[in-house]
Amino acid sequence: AYSLFDGDGCKEKSKEIRIEEESLFQTELFVSSNEDFKSADHSDGTRQAVISLKINPSEISNTEIFHQIEGSTNAVISFCVRFGLYTGNVESPTSIEVNFIETPVELHVNL
Repeated sequence: AYSLFDGDGCKEKSKEIRIEEESLFQTELFVSSNEDFKSADHSDGTRQAVISLKINPSEISNTEIFHQIEGSTNAVISFCVRFGLYTGNVESPTSIEVNFIETPVELHVNL
């Protein structure tokens, strides 16, 4: 499962961006199986997860994650992507998060 947050503090210091309620991003999660790695030996059962993220430029400029640099035509978009690994279906009340990675993202944009 993955989440987006409105700052570089990720889950601990930032507010979650509700993906299903926002038109800021189009997101997709792809988890590959061993068969997707035909050129490499992945007999150990490893998988690869890829989060695809597209930003809606017409919506992003009116949010807290968009910061135009004063006196210039440049801006910074800052947010955090958090991916968690769970023991089962993330929606299940018995599922436990066993590992996670948080990645702060900072995009520098020339307007």
